[in-house]
Amino acid sequence: MRRTGLWMACLLALLLAGCANEQKTATPDPAPTLTLTPAPTATLSAAAAQENLALTPALELAPDVEAAMAAMDRLASYRTYTRYDFSEKASASAVASGTISITVEYVRQPQEAQRILMEGTGQGAEDGAAGRMETIRIGDTTWTNLGDDNWIQTSEEAGTPFQSAGLIYDTPELLVSISAARRLGSEIINGLETEHYAFDKRQLNIVNVGDMDEARGEFWIAADGGFIVRYRLEAHGRDIELSEGQRGEGAIALAFDVLASNRPLTIVPPPVELGPPGFTAGGFPLPPGTRTTLTSRNFSSFLANQSPADVVAFYKDKLPVTGWSLLPAEGFASGEITSLVYQKGSDKIAISITIDQDSGQTQILVSVEAAP
Repeated sequence: MRRTGLWMACLLALLLAGCANEQKTATPDPAPTLTLTPAPTATLSAAAAQENLALTPALELAPDVEAAMAAMDRLASYRTYTRYDFSEKASASAVASGTISITVEYVRQPQEAQRILMEGTGQGAEDGAAGRMETIRIGDTTWTNLGDDNWIQTSEEAGTPFQSAGLIYDTPELLVSISAARRLGSEIINGLETEHYAFDKRQLNIVNVGDMDEARGEFWIAADGGFIVRYRLEAHGRDIELSEGQRGEGAIALAFDVLASNRPLTIVPPPVELGPPGFTAGGFPLPPGTRTTLTSRNFSSFLANQSPADVVAFYKDKLPVTGWSLLPAEGFASGEITSLVYQKGSDKIAISITIDQDSGQTQILVSVEAAP
């Protein structure tokens, strides 16, 4: 269930730039706090303390944290919340900070489905921006809303894995490099019995920590199921590489919680009607066997098994009987593409028919045109 590349790019764009218009959003689950448990202390000199990690409780090999994240895949359902805060200072006048929060819901039955809500702010020295992105996937169909309430429906290839539970939380430098940790005992976290561990920079892979001067964190692993129930990380560096490539001071704080697991959860499609105007939802005529690849309010894309000539003939036959008039003067035909323009009342659409270079099938592109 791990596919993070696209989401990592979206996260960075959302955090650093935001969206053009701030949207009204539903109230998210309460954000978990970022407070860390103080590390155990020992009555040792500073030099001795540097030589010896906290003596009580003793260091032990940490659980396989990557395997603990993979254990999420065995849950019947879950709801997770991730919060990522950052700040960086390239100079006295160049200060930036931001926050991303991510809620992920997942259910395996009766049909595998997932909902991801991501909200973020990025603030520079002079202004700030807010952004929102939501995706809903049910089976092989995905709906995406980039914050403008213009949902886009796409089809996934068969077998495409679902996104991981933590998204940015999966990055190795923030998670799986832990080599040893202090076991702090058993605790009830989010209603689950867990084992509690703490770590600092000395228990992290120094290559991944990089120029961070300080780093510490904690994680709690479920006694039943072996998955991570809570994770916390704080890190700070005085001379690190920042997002724009320059060097300066920076800090991050990461909080992850499994808010619910193996509980009843329902994920449904967004309450919107998509597809070409002038047709009921799903009513746009398609040649037999045609697959929908993308649908929105203003643009739709399909792949058909028939030849381009057969698809052209199909629409010239089907659309007029439903009241659509062909506008020959506005369409065209070349060696590679045919464009048909139809109008019905105030609705006007253009249908472009060509060969899809990737699949070799006939591609049907339907776009909304401005009616006179």
